[in-house]
Amino acid sequence: MLVLSRKLGEVIFIGDSIKITVVDIERGKIRLGIEAPRDVRIDRQEIHDKIEAAGEVKPEVTPPLGGLPPLPKVVVRPPQGLPPKRPPAPRS
Repeated sequence: MLVLSRKLGEVIFIGDSIKITVVDIERGKIRLGIEAPRDVRIDRQEIHDKIEAAGEVKPEVTPPLGGLPPLPKVVVRPPQGLPPKRPPAPRS
C-alpha cells in the first residue's frame, strides 16, 4: 500500500485518467473529490462489501507472481488555486 500525505486542495493522479483532490478537512473527516472515466466503478468500502456479498461483483483474484501487471503511475502535483479556508468551528 502506498501512503501519501496531502493538504487541502492538493491532488493525486492515478494513471492518466483518475484524479483525486482533497476538497475539505474538518473535525477529523476528509472529503475527497474523484474524477475518473465513467467505466471506472468507485464505491465506498461498505457499499462494495454489500455488492460483493450479494454476488454482484466477484472478488479480484491475484494472479501468480510471474503474471502481475505493472502498477499504475502515481503523480503528485502541487495545488493550483487553493479554495478559501473556512474559519474553525467554535468549540463549546
